Amino acid sequence: MDTEWCADPLDMATKITENENRQRIQEQLDRAKCSEQPDEDENGTRYCLDCAEVIDPRRVAAVNAVRCVVCATAREARDDSRLRRHGGVNRIVEDLARPREVFNAGTEL
Repeated sequence: MDTEWCADPLDMATKITENENRQRIQEQLDRAKCSEQPDEDENGTRYCLDCAEVIDPRRVAAVNAVRCVVCATAREARDDSRLRRHGGVNRIVEDLARPREVFNAGTEL
């Protein structure tokens, strides 16, 4: 663990927690990366891994897709519902991405 030492135990605990959260998020993001090999023919035409339909070349160029839009959308919906049921990393990632509001004393909320 690469954590700077702090005199205050609460600051140290906060830094450890933040480092652990970053590590967990990175692990989840690494797992989410596409590691599947595309199904291509000798002409470079790519086929969906789920339904075997031809994937639009513009989609392949844009996101290096291995699934058509319909199958990718269905797969993402299943994954999202499973993550929501189990808490998932989405909540943590969303919290970290959300801009923090700065409280200024004397201003109305």
